Amino acid sequence: MGLILVLLLVLALWPGSKILQLWRHLDSLRAVLQQLEAHADAEALRHLHPANIAALKGDFATLETLLAAIEAEARPFLPLARHLGWLPGVGGDIQVAPALLEMAGSLARAGRLTLQGLEPLATAWQERPAQASGGVLEQMLPMLVEGEAQLAAAEAELEQVTIARRTLALSRLSPGLAMQVQRLDRYLPLLRQTVQAARLAPHLLGADGPRSYLVLAQNNHELRATGGFISGVGLLRLDGGRIVELSFRDSYAVDDYSKPHPDPPAALLTYMKAEILVLRDANWWPDFPTSAQALVSLYELDQGIAVDGVIAADLTALEWLVGALQPLYVEGYDQPLSEQNVLEFMKATWAAPPGAATIAERQQSDWWSHRKDFMGIVLEGILARLQSGEVELDRLPRALRRSLDERHLLIWLDDPQATGLLAALGWDGVLRPGQGDFLLVVDSNVGFNKVNPRIEEEIAYRVVLEEGQRPFAELTLRYRHTASIRLEECIHEPLYGDTYDDMMDRCYFDYVRVYVPAGSELRQAGGFEPGTVESLPGERGTQVFAGFFVLAPGEEREITLSYDLPPQVTAGRVYRLRVQKQPGTLALPLRVQVSGMAEAGYETTLATDREFELPLDGRGLPTRW
Repeated sequence: MGLILVLLLVLALWPGSKILQLWRHLDSLRAVLQQLEAHADAEALRHLHPANIAALKGDFATLETLLAAIEAEARPFLPLARHLGWLPGVGGDIQVAPALLEMAGSLARAGRLTLQGLEPLATAWQERPAQASGGVLEQMLPMLVEGEAQLAAAEAELEQVTIARRTLALSRLSPGLAMQVQRLDRYLPLLRQTVQAARLAPHLLGADGPRSYLVLAQNNHELRATGGFISGVGLLRLDGGRIVELSFRDSYAVDDYSKPHPDPPAALLTYMKAEILVLRDANWWPDFPTSAQALVSLYELDQGIAVDGVIAADLTALEWLVGALQPLYVEGYDQPLSEQNVLEFMKATWAAPPGAATIAERQQSDWWSHRKDFMGIVLEGILARLQSGEVELDRLPRALRRSLDERHLLIWLDDPQATGLLAALGWDGVLRPGQGDFLLVVDSNVGFNKVNPRIEEEIAYRVVLEEGQRPFAELTLRYRHTASIRLEECIHEPLYGDTYDDMMDRCYFDYVRVYVPAGSELRQAGGFEPGTVESLPGERGTQVFAGFFVLAPGEEREITLSYDLPPQVTAGRVYRLRVQKQPGTLALPLRVQVSGMAEAGYETTLATDREFELPLDGRGLPTRW
């Protein structure tokens, strides 16, 4: 909205008899913008009340009318604008005034159309019967379908804004106007993606035919490439927004060993003695679409069921989701679940009977078939709460978005349009090395235990740029096992304790993969077990340096890698680095340094993916951070 104000201020500087009328429109526009901001207050929109939607829709309609009036008054001047770029101070702003006016009009129309498309949904939500048959998704789906035409028109208007934006060069604009355009750059993609998601939702919910999704419970206490060991596997079937099937079971129960299975990745065979690839280990590749397609293929092989997508969530996402829905009442638990106690509930349910300790022995007990019942119980409780519609609309989206942004919830869909939307949002879990430098550290717990909550890890990355020399990197990974227990030896085999915490107080058997740009060449590696270091091709055209180590409780370990980077990482007189976060990990400390004629450094955490950019001088050396 500030963009529109700046535009009108520029127009107001033009000479002629139209100035007074333009100022009157400007005064009216200020009042409408203030009213629009009041109606768009987050608390007011929280409950999606139809009155709020109607008020906002009216504001946008008034805005359209005012912008049309302004365009009519300014029309005689608009053809001259492109010739006035020479004017001191305001020339660049005046030159782009026609494009700005067009963008403002399209934004106003897109706002009105989006609200028109969502208004039936808001009305249905507010007026839904307390005891209506079917779930809330089934009730709301027809409303989303009804708003399709308006949402499609809104998306077309936003496309026009995007096209017009490409004609604007920020360097030609005044600082104030450039700031407003940059603000638009932040919010325009989000608005487009919101409209696209609303249009796509009916298809994904089964409006045009049944849809099936594989739901995976990933335990990030036993870290794997895409978030954690696959403890449970669910099947969700939707038809017309209605849940027609929801089944959830232990991942060990999915396998059908009468069918020929593919060979495992070499490291799984070496470090876990896995002679075939089964579904619970098939999230081995950090590029989630690669793992998802392997999972889909194995599920169809074992169960004869084809699915349309994969949804994988770890324990952190579970905590946040329960927190958004709390208090959550589930069968068999006398207290409501909350973000604070849901993992304790899981641990209590897991507790094993004393005595037998090996998997083979435990498989003979009744405990084995029920030790993961909590996953289905909690999932049923969550879905029942969602289906009831008794959900605060601000808490749940925040929890879902955070889970997606921080890679605790991953989604793969066998649908090109959905894939494009997930990619635009950064939620597809794709390995993205980019054109510059790249780093992804992937830890895989291959020790048959739940030790990762006891492990502290830090990442330090240093790049050296020297004139006339190939750039090279030094990576240091520091691990610390915080468990207070001390063990006489590290036993690398599947053993169970009597409690869940027993599984956490074990040695850490870690297979480490470091993903770097293609063409990188390893110089030296330290800290790994002898004979385990190797250089391998990775997904999406990357290079991988890998190795294995064992860390006992109370110990620390430093892993070091030095390697030459490909020359192109410093192409274009700028050094760019993308550090991708491994799904399932928390906010690991990250330190980045670039050395050359000047020293540049940055300390942050890997809560999400991080990107860094550093200008270089004519010799390819850093100038400043």
